[in-house]
Amino acid sequence: MPKGEAADLQMTLARALGDRQSLRQHGAVSLSVADLGRLLWHVFAPQARADGSVHHAYPSGGGCYSLRPHVVVGRCAGLPPGAYAYEAHMHRLVRVDDGSTPITTMLRDAASSAGQQVLPQVLLVLCADYARMRSAYGDLGYSLLLKEVGAVMQTVQLVATALGLASCPLGTGHAHAFARLAGADAWQLPSVGEVMLGSRADALGGIGG
Repeated sequence: MPKGEAADLQMTLARALGDRQSLRQHGAVSLSVADLGRLLWHVFAPQARADGSVHHAYPSGGGCYSLRPHVVVGRCAGLPPGAYAYEAHMHRLVRVDDGSTPITTMLRDAASSAGQQVLPQVLLVLCADYARMRSAYGDLGYSLLLKEVGAVMQTVQLVATALGLASCPLGTGHAHAFARLAGADAWQLPSVGEVMLGSRADALGGIGG
């Protein structure tokens, strides 16, 4: 899967902030695995700095970085439909569903949440390693996880804007449906945030929010 490059993000911050929209409608052309890879790289992949330290594009309480990104793929050029875990340090997608649970359930719920009839091309699902955050912060851990979700959603939208892609954070989700799809434990690795991703419908985008 292609990595991102600095040239991808040449758009100024002022323009990215000004152009940022929640685009609920996707284009006829499928999102490509290359564009998906670039977005995941810029948002989630840890980057080495010249001084040897590691930089992340968004903050996390205590530097725990307990969110585990997954993608539910409905229509992506170069990537078969299914559910995948994104391994940020390796910059790779690992399929986690066995094909027995229809992915359309997750995609249909996402479309309904956004008031759309057409299924999203890709659904980014943020799962939480709650035990990791709780071991450091106790009961405060859940609150910190939700703040991290917000930071990730903003970062996804700014990167998507710079890449010319459509993105739309969702206010709902179905942790148990995703757990069944991905074979995960809904209590140990619950889904805590979702973002629809796809190609832009047109030059102006879809419905802003």
